[in-house]
Amino acid sequence: MGLVIPLALIIFGSVLLAIAVHMLLPPAADDAAHSEPANPIFRVMGLLVMVFGVVKGFGGARSVLETMNLPDPYNEPDSQAFADADGTVVWGFVILTIGAYIWRGAKRRGVLDRGGRLAIIAGYLLVGVALSEAIDVGTGILTPSTDPDAADPGDQALITFLAWGAPGAAIVRVGTWLAKEKILLIARFST
Repeated sequence: MGLVIPLALIIFGSVLLAIAVHMLLPPAADDAAHSEPANPIFRVMGLLVMVFGVVKGFGGARSVLETMNLPDPYNEPDSQAFADADGTVVWGFVILTIGAYIWRGAKRRGVLDRGGRLAIIAGYLLVGVALSEAIDVGTGILTPSTDPDAADPGDQALITFLAWGAPGAAIVRVGTWLAKEKILLIARFST
């Protein structure tokens, strides 16, 4: 167990570094032609938000590793601690992504861009709530109810995620269209 924590932190750190480098690249090649000076307030604000997201993500990863040592992960309080730790990791990535959009907006101007960025941030907050709540509800799988009329925790997690996540994703899409941005928080699955 002594080697697992440093290895997990190294992997988590390298993933965060790769994500940060990808997010901080210039938004588009045509923006280089405008070459306006970056707004220092947006740069500092974006950097602070990204640092907070990284700290929150590392704190969540540490909490996840600590929950591995709990005596009974399938017991109600322990499974809830695991869900809370996972939710903290999710919020770390969501906050990091919001900070990247603020950082990338430092060289942009205009009402559409600012409105689009606000819509992106609002949408990602809804997606963060969707992921966090779905994790909380989904831990009910670990502690099944004895009530035969109780709803399936997997179904409840899916409904909770869709109720918050679908509007959030739609708002992010509209915001990226207004701000002429690309979507940064992407999950890819391959088989």
